Amino acid sequence: DLVHSHLRHIHSTAGSPSALVFAVPDSMPKEQLSLLLGVAQASDFTVAGLVSRSVLIASNSAALANAGKAIHLETQLNQTIINELLVEDGKLRVVRSTPLPACGLLALQERCVSAIASAFIQQTRFDPRRSASSEQELYNQLPSILATLRERGEASVDINGHRSRITASALASASERLRCPRSEE
Repeated sequence: DLVHSHLRHIHSTAGSPSALVFAVPDSMPKEQLSLLLGVAQASDFTVAGLVSRSVLIASNSAALANAGKAIHLETQLNQTIINELLVEDGKLRVVRSTPLPACGLLALQERCVSAIASAFIQQTRFDPRRSASSEQELYNQLPSILATLRERGEASVDINGHRSRITASALASASERLRCPRSEE
């Protein structure tokens, strides 16, 4: 029911076309695709096709057209998928898809929060993870902290009157599990 309701909302938001093309992650199992297509059959539109989300995103890349190959990282909630893309005979395709379980957005957020909390402990002896409210404040500030680090390389973070200086290099290890597999050539 939830999926059907969501599809109806997407359909109406798109102007109620007679057909839709679904862009799906390469990691989506056939059983889930079958279920999605089954739910879509009960909708007011037809599914004209399925396309790899990685291929769709990369299809407009001039750099890919010149290089002939690329890597697309797709970070999901609980995993990251590394998709190796290749252009052959003018066609773009996924040649390898490697899932990294337990290395999704939630794990990356947790690693960043842990590194920031460690900086607080080292610099102020205050542990923002000791209370639910200060830990939540740290999670709430995380997007702006990351944006500031990207822009300036360091950020000043204030939680409950405690201030800590965070550097981009202090968070560099948060993504250390993201290693692209070497292409077999």
